[in-house]
Amino acid sequence: MTRGGSMAQMGTWFLIPACAVQGQVPGVQVDQDVLWAGTVSLWLARPLWRDRASYSGGAMLMVPLHAAYGAGDLEQIREFQVHFQALAAAWTADAAALDPVPLDQLQYLYLASQFLALEQRRESGRAWPWSRLESLMAERIAWYWREAPAIHWSGKTFTGMRERVAWKLGPLPGARGFYKGINDDELFLFAIAGDLARLLDQRGAPRPPFLDEILASGREVYGRLGRFGRDGGWLFQPGVWSDHPDYRYAGSVQKAPDQAPSPVPGLSWDSSHSHRFPLWLRSLRDAEARGGSAWMAYDRMLRGLTRQFVSKVLVPPAAGAPYYRLNNYMDGHNGLYRWNSGQLEPGQGYGPYELSGTFLLGWWSFLDGPEIRRAYAHLAEHWPPGREAMDIYAGPPTARDDLREFRDPTSRAVRFRELIVRLVAEHADLFSGR
Repeated sequence: MTRGGSMAQMGTWFLIPACAVQGQVPGVQVDQDVLWAGTVSLWLARPLWRDRASYSGGAMLMVPLHAAYGAGDLEQIREFQVHFQALAAAWTADAAALDPVPLDQLQYLYLASQFLALEQRRESGRAWPWSRLESLMAERIAWYWREAPAIHWSGKTFTGMRERVAWKLGPLPGARGFYKGINDDELFLFAIAGDLARLLDQRGAPRPPFLDEILASGREVYGRLGRFGRDGGWLFQPGVWSDHPDYRYAGSVQKAPDQAPSPVPGLSWDSSHSHRFPLWLRSLRDAEARGGSAWMAYDRMLRGLTRQFVSKVLVPPAAGAPYYRLNNYMDGHNGLYRWNSGQLEPGQGYGPYELSGTFLLGWWSFLDGPEIRRAYAHLAEHWPPGREAMDIYAGPPTARDDLREFRDPTSRAVRFRELIVRLVAEHADLFSGR
C-alpha cells in the first residue's frame, strides 16, 4: 500500500501498511484487535501515572476508553480495569506515585474520572468496587484546589487553584492580558470535580463542600468568560491570549525569519488546547440537575461550541487539499502559533493548519454534529492520509518523539491515531451523546 493510497475496507476489516504490524506481509488483512493490541494494550500495561507519558496517555486513551464501554467489549474493558486497579494499588502504597507535573497528572486523572463515570454506569445497582480510587482522587483534587502551590506567569505563587482563579477573576489594572487566562490545568480540575460529583449524586451520597466550591467556581468562570457570537457560536475567553508569547505572531501566515510580531486583538484560544472542551463541558453539565439553569447553560455552550467548530475551524477537503484540516484558532484565524516561542526548535512554529493533528485524537467527536461525524468517516475511509496531509498533521519539527514518528505511516504513533479515527467512525453516535 502506498502512502497516498486509501485503505480497502470490508466490514470491520481493513488493510494496513506492510510494516504497520511487525511480521506482516503486504496486503495482509488485519482487524482492529491487532491495532488495539499494538497500541492501547501496550500503553495500558505501563504505569502511566508515574512518568511524562501520563499526559499523552490521558489524551490518546480517551476515545478507546469510551469505545470499549460503548461497545460493551468485556476484554477491552478489563484492560482498563486492570490498569486502574494498578494505579489505585500504587497510589495507596506511595502518595507520591503520580507524575509530579500538575498538568500531566490532571490530564491523566481526567481519564481516570471518565473511567469511573463509565464504570458506574455499567455497575449500576451493584456493589461499587472503586471506592479507594475515587477517594484518592477526591483527596488529590481537594489538595490542588485548596493547598497545592499554584504558580502563575507573573511570578506569584498561590495557595491552591482556588486562590489563583479568584485572583484572575478580580481586577488586574495594568496587568498583561494573558495573566487573566484560565489554564487547562484549572479546566481539567473543574471537569474532574464534575465527574466525581456526579458519581456521588448517582449513589445518593452527599458531596463534600470542596466539590461544590469547585463547581461553583466553574460556573462563574464559564459564565463570565464564555462568549456567544451573533451566529450562536461559542468562544472561551477571547482576547485574553493576544499578548502571550505563543500567540504574538498570530496575525502572520508566513514562516519568515526575523519578522515583527503581529498580535491579533480579540484573538481566541487555539484549536489544539480547545479540543478538550467537548468533554470538559459535558462533565460539568452532567454534574448539574438535568433541565436546571446551570445544566441548560452548559448545554447551550456545547451547542455553541459545535457551531463554532464546524463553521470556523473545521475545513473540509478541497481542490489541492483533499483532506480535512483545522484552522489554528477557534475564531477562524489561521496564523502562526508558537512561532519562535522557545517551545520548538529555533526558527520554528506552527504554520496555517498545522494544529490539525489534534483532530486525530478524536475528542471533537464528543460534540453532536453530523459534519464532524462525516469528517471522521472520511478520514477512516481514506486512511492513510497522503504525504502532504501527514506533514500538516505532524506540524513543525519538535522534540517530541511521537510527533517525529508521525511522518512515518507505519509508526506506532500513526497506528494509534488510525485506531482512534476508526473507532470514532464506528462509534460516532455513542460518542456524540445523541
